[in-house]
Amino acid sequence: MTATDATIECFIDELRHSVITAELNYQIWWVYKEKASRQRFASTMNRYSPFFQTGIHAHFVAYLISIYRLHEKRRDTVNIPHFVEMIEKTGILQAQTIATARKFMAQAKPLWVKAGILRNELFAHRAKTHDIAEVFRKASVKPDELVRLNLLTKQMLNGITSHWNKTAHIFEVDAGKAAARLLEDLRKLSAK
Repeated sequence: MTATDATIECFIDELRHSVITAELNYQIWWVYKEKASRQRFASTMNRYSPFFQTGIHAHFVAYLISIYRLHEKRRDTVNIPHFVEMIEKTGILQAQTIATARKFMAQAKPLWVKAGILRNELFAHRAKTHDIAEVFRKASVKPDELVRLNLLTKQMLNGITSHWNKTAHIFEVDAGKAAARLLEDLRKLSAK
């Protein structure tokens, strides 16, 4: 394995880890936030209100930070644009593979921008020119758009790795089911 190969493999591992981190945090946040869950577990969540209020916030922020860093364009960090540029320079992959990756990146960009508004103006930094509601209106991001951003990110990464080293990552993680089981167990305990 050459130094370049080792660097690319490290990038792949780090990007996969960031995708998984984003996905896990999104899933838990969604279980806590989604309307049906909230209705079903409202009394349980209210009983442990500080924990769940903090958890909702923490998982959403962790999701935004993870998904943002995957798509940022800085050359001094591990991110998808830098990865695509680096792997393209190797000349090992066909132009069509790189073009497909760039297509996924282009589709992800408007969704990433929306997530970035929340990250940059509300959570990682706090814009003093807008209140919280204004920042959410400005971002105008919907949960299904965040799911789409996750999917595009996974497809792009697997598209490259399947051509680079004949691997793909399944990304079969489901923290949402675990979070729902936790809420159900707490609900049953509270009912006793």
